[in-house]
Amino acid sequence: MENEKKLEIKFITGEFSQEDARELLLNIISKKIQFHSVDSHSLWEKNAAVDSASKKRLEELKTAREEILELLTIDSGKTQKIKIHSTIEIEVLD
Repeated sequence: MENEKKLEIKFITGEFSQEDARELLLNIISKKIQFHSVDSHSLWEKNAAVDSASKKRLEELKTAREEILELLTIDSGKTQKIKIHSTIEIEVLD
């Protein structure tokens, strides 16, 4: 780690079967959707307020989920490999 306040990690790197790539990516997206849903619901319970940032992010994630489904829907008879590169950048803010 070069700078104590910033970190970059290789999150997903590799080749996957179409089925495995679909499962992996949909699981990650589902967890993020769940996170934002719970966060938004919690804010509503506390303050009866809508978290517009979470609501917007939920829509983006749902769109991403549909795009993944469209791209990785298994076409019978074809065996394809899917290459995924994912990096997470973490930065500590003051």
